[in-house]
Amino acid sequence: MFTDDHFDFSDQDIRQAVAANRLLAIEIEFNYRCNYRCPYCYVGETPAAEIDSKLADDVIAAAAALGARKIVVLGGEPMLYSRLWEKLELINRLGMGAEIFTNASLIDAEAARRLGRLNCRVVLKLNSLDPTVQERLTGVADAHAKTMNAITLLQSHGFDQPGRLAASTVICADNYDGLIELWAWIRDRGILPYFEIMTPQGRICEHAELNVEAPRLQKLFLELQRLDAERYGRHWEAQPPLVGGKCLRHLYSCLVNPCGEVMPCVGLNAVIGNVTTQPLAEILAGSSLLNDLKNYRKKIKPPCRDCDRAESCYGCRGAAYQLTGDYLAADPMCWRNADRLSTITCLPCPAAPLIPHQPPIAMIDSVVSTGEVSHIRTTIRPDNRFLDADGRLDPEALLEITAQACAAFNTLRDNGSISPGMLAGATNLQFEHDVHVGDELDIAIRETAVIDKIHLVDFTIERHPDRTPIAKGEIKLCLWDA
Repeated sequence: MFTDDHFDFSDQDIRQAVAANRLLAIEIEFNYRCNYRCPYCYVGETPAAEIDSKLADDVIAAAAALGARKIVVLGGEPMLYSRLWEKLELINRLGMGAEIFTNASLIDAEAARRLGRLNCRVVLKLNSLDPTVQERLTGVADAHAKTMNAITLLQSHGFDQPGRLAASTVICADNYDGLIELWAWIRDRGILPYFEIMTPQGRICEHAELNVEAPRLQKLFLELQRLDAERYGRHWEAQPPLVGGKCLRHLYSCLVNPCGEVMPCVGLNAVIGNVTTQPLAEILAGSSLLNDLKNYRKKIKPPCRDCDRAESCYGCRGAAYQLTGDYLAADPMCWRNADRLSTITCLPCPAAPLIPHQPPIAMIDSVVSTGEVSHIRTTIRPDNRFLDADGRLDPEALLEITAQACAAFNTLRDNGSISPGMLAGATNLQFEHDVHVGDELDIAIRETAVIDKIHLVDFTIERHPDRTPIAKGEIKLCLWDA
C-alpha cells in the first residue's frame, strides 16, 4: 500500500535520523543513458554507463539496513535501465518506497500499472504548459504530449491518490513567465509540484541564457508562496533552492552513481567513497565532509551562517560547491546573499592568510578545492630553506608542506580561524621521486579520523600537471582551539 511516510520527512524525522546516524533516503543513478537532451541536464555529456545489477542490489540492501525509507531513482532516464523492474520489486520487498524521476516518454499503460502495483511515487518532467517551451527544454518533439499522456495513464492506475504523482520543473528564463499558471495547474490536479532552481553544472554551463537572476527568483518564490497560502491553504517559508520546501538532504541522504561512487548529492558531486571497495555504512560513518554538513550550524560560512533562516536552511550546497569550490561556502545564488557576494570566497584562493607560518618557512601557495579529498598547490622556490646545493628538496620537507596544507584547509573549513598546532608524527611514508626547485606540487589530503585534538590525515603528493608521484603516507597533527 502506498503511504506518504515512505517519501516525506518531518523535521522530527530528520533530527532522529541524525541522532541515530542513519539514513532516511538514498539517491541511486541507475544509468546515464537518456533519450532526451535537456539543455540544463546536470549529467552533461557523461558516457552512458549502467550500474551493475548485483551492485545495485547491495546498495539497496545497505540503504534498508541503514534505515532508509525511500530510494530516489535517477538517471539518465531510469525507464531505460535494463533491470529497473526487478530493482523496484526489491525496494518494495524491503519495505521502502521508490521515487522515480522520469521524462515520461516511456510510460505506457503497462508501465503505469506496474508502477502502481509497486507503490511508487512517480515524478514527471513538466517544465511548461506551452508545448513549444516544453520541447525546447527537452530537445524532443512531442515532449509535452508525452507528459500529458503519462499523467492520464498514471492517474487511471492509482496515481490520482494524493502524494503519488509529482511534476518536476526547473526554473529558467524560458519558462519563467508561465510558472505561476503551471503551479496552479499542477495543484488543481492533485499533483505535487517539484519546482527548483537549476544547479550550475553539466549542460547548463553552456546555456547561460537560461539563468534567472536572484531578484526574479525571489519574486517568483514569494508569488508562489502567496498563491499556495491563499488558494490551497498551504504555508511554507520562501527559501531556495526548492519552492515550498527546504533542502537539508545531506543530513539523511546521499547519492550513488552507476560506477559505485558515493557523493552527498547530484550538485555536491565531491566523491566521498566507492561502494565497490568499501561498505556504504563505513563510507558514510567515516566521511568528514558529511560530518561537517551535519554540523552545519557551526560549519556553514557567512553570510548563510548569519541568516535568520540558518536553523532550517543552509542554502543549496550544490550551487555553493559548483560556484566556489567550497562545500561549506555561503550559497551565491540565494537572493539573501545578493548584496554580499564579495564576502564569499571562491577557490582557488591564496593560502598565506590561512596558515600561521611566515616566509620563508611558509611553503604552500593556494587552496584549489575542498571535499572528502582536498587539494592544495605550491611551487618550490629558490629561497626554500630545504633545498640542497643542487636545488633538490629534502624529502622530509614534504611532511612540513603537507602539515601546512592541512592547516590551510582547516582554517578555510573553520571560516578563517587559525588553530595553533604541531606535526606529531608520520607513518607509512613512501618517497618516490625527487623534488627540485621550480616544481609545482599538488598535495591531496584526506582527514581519516579525529581523536580529541589529534587529526589523522592521509596524503599524496604529485608533480603538477604531469601527476608524477612524489610521496604518500599518513601524518598525525595536534590542533588546539583557536
